[in-house]
Amino acid sequence: MRFGEGHDWHDVYEFDWPTIKPGIEAGSLPDTDPFPVPEFDLAQAAAGRLTGAASTALRWDQIGDETFERLLYDLLREFPEHENVTWLTRTRAPDRGRDLALDRVLRDGTGGVRHERVIVPAKHWLSKSVGMAENTANVAAVRLWQPPVVRGLLIVTSGRFSSDAVAWVDRLNESAVAPHIDLWPEGRLETLLAQRPHLVAAHGLR
Repeated sequence: MRFGEGHDWHDVYEFDWPTIKPGIEAGSLPDTDPFPVPEFDLAQAAAGRLTGAASTALRWDQIGDETFERLLYDLLREFPEHENVTWLTRTRAPDRGRDLALDRVLRDGTGGVRHERVIVPAKHWLSKSVGMAENTANVAAVRLWQPPVVRGLLIVTSGRFSSDAVAWVDRLNESAVAPHIDLWPEGRLETLLAQRPHLVAAHGLR
């Protein structure tokens, strides 16, 4: 520092300071000082309204089929690209897998907008995985529903899908034959609901 030249200050900052900084900071904090924490609103934390992307296990066994469908109805309406979300039939009614439906709005960079009809079968299954037979039955059913033509099939379960079912869906989507199928297992639901804790609380999943 006694030279006082600009390049000397640069060397101190770039080479000397990074090596001694941890020791200086450690020596400046006694054992009674609190650990540094990220800045956040303590009132919000106390109210239990924290949100995040990390998923946590939910108590799916605390709700029944009808509550599960109502949860999906509320969740699907949260997305701005979903319009006309409808809960079509009574729970356990013979609906051919057509529990809910929506119009998905697709926009491109040129300002073009189109809508596609999406059917949503809801499967509140806790003891077994959704298999290929259920998926093929849903696809066969939506191809008979007209009008409007169904372009998307969103199969949602509170459990999992079998490996055969996932592989079959991947092959079908690769062929680009309608309908395009999206699979939402419990992990996908839990990730989406982690960002919407008001739905978790409202439907008794905690």
